[in-house]
Amino acid sequence: MDNSGRGLSALEFSEQLGYIVDSTGWMPRLNGRVLGLILVSDEPLSQAELAEHLQSSSGAISTAIRMLLEKGLLEHVSGPVSRRKYFRVPTSAWFAIHEDSLRTVHRYQEVAERALDSLDAGGTVKANLNRMREYFGRVEQCYRDAYPTKEATSGGAGGA
Repeated sequence: MDNSGRGLSALEFSEQLGYIVDSTGWMPRLNGRVLGLILVSDEPLSQAELAEHLQSSSGAISTAIRMLLEKGLLEHVSGPVSRRKYFRVPTSAWFAIHEDSLRTVHRYQEVAERALDSLDAGGTVKANLNRMREYFGRVEQCYRDAYPTKEATSGGAGGA
């Protein structure tokens, strides 16, 4: 993982990705650091290797791995020698990010629709909620037009 002479080291990249995902509220900083380190590693990494490189506890790394697995951003692979679990970024990871973003946009749209249906909204309130719903409807459509889902591009049977 030594990238000396190339400007940004693997650990620096990992740290920067951690700050980005944390500052956007997408996931905790350590999750971004784990994802970042695995992204710039030629070989899959074990939990112990991640803990050592990132100087974090095994428990914290385990929690980060679990969340990244749930989001589809990591996958288990067999280790080279030991029976340890190793992790890598699957080819479908970027679709997982896209689909996660679509779910978030859709939730904003749904909450505006529910408020329109349940509140006795008139005048300014109704206009505000309609603008919110319409905005997120357009955002959702832009996402779908610009970035087809995994199922649309692969028939749902594989990665990106």
